[in-house]
Amino acid sequence: QALIDESCVEVRRISHDLMPRSLSLYGLKGAVEDLAGQLRQSGLKVELDIRGDLSDVPERQQVTLYRMLQEGTNNIVKHAQAQSVLLQILRHGHQLTLILEDDGRGFSRLKTSTKESLGLKGLQSRAQFLQGMLDIDTVPQQGTAITFQMPLGQPSKATVS
Repeated sequence: QALIDESCVEVRRISHDLMPRSLSLYGLKGAVEDLAGQLRQSGLKVELDIRGDLSDVPERQQVTLYRMLQEGTNNIVKHAQAQSVLLQILRHGHQLTLILEDDGRGFSRLKTSTKESLGLKGLQSRAQFLQGMLDIDTVPQQGTAITFQMPLGQPSKATVS
């Protein structure tokens, strides 16, 4: 029993360590604002639009959403050669929509390297974890738009397109 109790304490400690510092300090809205600031510092023009109250989004969902945004913005900085980014989080009742668009070089899904596709697979697995729907719309030389929709508090079936 003592080993089980000790294991539970250790798992809890590890999970708290995995939570991004800005997310634990400022909540999802503040962490996304901080992420937008980092993008601006990297030279991108960023339009940030957060609508609706995010304070009651469960912590597990907040962490996963934030990690999705980190992956998406990391891909923009590393690969897109973009000038500007639109980042929106829209909450309407029990529905949350995340939109991440760039005006970069886009990509062909057929020609995506294994390394690059790992980021896309990570986004897809996180979308499935959150029981949401992920859509990645990209055209070479015309940018990329990632749209993710998920229910809050009312689970639905996951789909990835």
